[in-house]
Amino acid sequence: MKAFGSLDEIYGDLASVARLKLAAGAGTLGARLSEHRESAYLARRLTRISCDLSLGVAPLGLKRGGPDMPALTDFYDELNFWSVPAPPGRASRAAARGLKWPPRTR
Repeated sequence: MKAFGSLDEIYGDLASVARLKLAAGAGTLGARLSEHRESAYLARRLTRISCDLSLGVAPLGLKRGGPDMPALTDFYDELNFWSVPAPPGRASRAAARGLKWPPRTR
């Protein structure tokens, strides 16, 4: 890639690829690249980040907000995240259900 700069430049001059001083087998590299041209371009398309996608939302609409504490608390309860410090109001919710905060001590 260094010698050519891009995939298009490689495929634009496959004859030059064979003349590069590379490892053993460089003489057949041009033929192998030609054989797998479609795969090379597909790989490039699949790994490229698309920047022209319409999101249907303004950039300011993507701004991260604060945490949804009631949902986060329920999530902690569901997964038994007892070692995580109690978010505001967590201890009182646990106490209302007859639980001690934290439920396990070491």
